[in-house]
This record gives sequence, C-alpha cells and structure tokens, in this order.
Amino acid sequence: MSLAEDLKLIDVFNQHNLTSEGNPLIYYVSDTGRGGAGRHWVLCVKGKGFKEATFWRQNGNLWFSDFQYSKKEGLQKAIEKVKELFPEIEMVKGPWRDTWVCKKDLDDCKEQVKAKKAEENANA
Repeated sequence: MSLAEDLKLIDVFNQHNLTSEGNPLIYYVSDTGRGGAGRHWVLCVKGKGFKEATFWRQNGNLWFSDFQYSKKEGLQKAIEKVKELFPEIEMVKGPWRDTWVCKKDLDDCKEQVKAKKAEENANA
C-alpha cells in the first residue's frame, strides 16, 4: 500500500488535509481549463493569504507560472520563498504527484498511520 493510500486510514485524502494551519504547501496545477490560467506552481499557507496575490483567481496564494519559469524553476522559486518566509520549516516531496509539504506535517501523519495500524492489528 502506498503512503497516499495509508494516509486515508487517518482521513487524510490530499495535501490540504495533511497540512497544519499556518504551514506552507506547494502543489502544481497542470489543468489549464477554460479559464486559461496556465500551468503553475501554487504556494499557499493554510489559513492565510499573501498580500502579493492580487489576482482574484489566486485566492491569496502565490503562483509561479510556466509563463515566467520552467516547471523546475517555478518549483525552485516556490521553495526559495518558503525558506525566506519560514526558515525553520523543511519542505519535502509529498505522497501525491507534484506536491511538497512541511516535513513535520508529513512525519506527524506517518506516526498517526503507524498508531492506527498498530491499533487495528491489536483489535484483529
């Protein structure tokens, strides 16, 4: 079973469920859709918004667009912004495609999964 599947045991179904209030999250949007926003990395902080995010579609998040950067460069810019704003937070690759999450949030969830599995094994 993959980590993403294991996280469902503790009701964590996506990167937003995994992220704690006030912590950053980075994910890639590849669906350009009818609105034509283009592909971009999104940096959001759960429960907060960025003043620099002035376009209404950004929902208070920062975008690192493929119009400005390559996909690799956009991710690097987003991670650099996290390091600038949250020097104490380490970002790691998340269990879902094109996601980066706070290492502490991921580690906490892994511990909860481990405890849940132990509980289920004890009750079996």
